[in-house]
Amino acid sequence: MDKIRTILIPFDFTKASKKALEYAAGFVGRLDDIKIVLAYVSGNCNLELLPENFERLEKEYEGILKNKLEWEIQDGKLIETLIKIRKKIR
Repeated sequence: MDKIRTILIPFDFTKASKKALEYAAGFVGRLDDIKIVLAYVSGNCNLELLPENFERLEKEYEGILKNKLEWEIQDGKLIETLIKIRKKIR
């Protein structure tokens, strides 16, 4: 069985996506070399404030995770875009 190297989380700053990130961070912890990629997929390309929001999130988790949070910000349909992102980060 292959070792998990990356966890892809669809992330839109909702309570549910924040809970998914908390769960993944608890699973990964500081000792494991698994990276977490947050995927923000927008149907509208209104992304001006997102970098600041992600930077704030990175700071919140930098003491918890060994690796820095990564993110993919893309426009498109959710499922199709997540599949493209997954292929890209492999």
